[in-house]
Amino acid sequence: MTNDKIRTLQDVVEIVKRHRKETNGKIITMNGVFDIMHLGHAKALEEVRNLCGSEDLFILGVDSDRQVKKRKGSDRPYYSHYDRATLLARICPGPHYITIFDFENCVPFVEAIKPDKHANGPEYPRPWIEEETVLRYGGELYTYKRYKDIDGNDYSTSNLINKILKSQELLKGEQ
Repeated sequence: MTNDKIRTLQDVVEIVKRHRKETNGKIITMNGVFDIMHLGHAKALEEVRNLCGSEDLFILGVDSDRQVKKRKGSDRPYYSHYDRATLLARICPGPHYITIFDFENCVPFVEAIKPDKHANGPEYPRPWIEEETVLRYGGELYTYKRYKDIDGNDYSTSNLINKILKSQELLKGEQ
């Protein structure tokens, strides 16, 4: 992969092992689709990065195209997993490393890394699917804030898509 931040999961696991051996730093993880980046993503990533101390590592998992299609439908994702990871690596100062994973859910990602802290959004009800795995390895769970746009609506890719579709319908009606 061309960007130093984007690594295979195997590479990240080796980096984490070396990091644990050489420092007292913690490992913090977060994962998601990040299909259409919006300010809510940026703020959540910044919030999680701010949990990191100087020796800590923030690892971000990005869902593969195949898994996004399975969960969100055949018309998703809009951008390939490589494009999504590259965009995150280039414009987001948050994660130290980004890995793309092709699992049905994030449990194998979390299992491989064994984070000291795993972050998730408040839109996911507890217990999280990965909660048992994080706790089994002595990790903590962190819920980042839900951010709202200027109209008071939650930032979300689904809300953004609906807003775009609605504006397209209005434009068609004016023709």
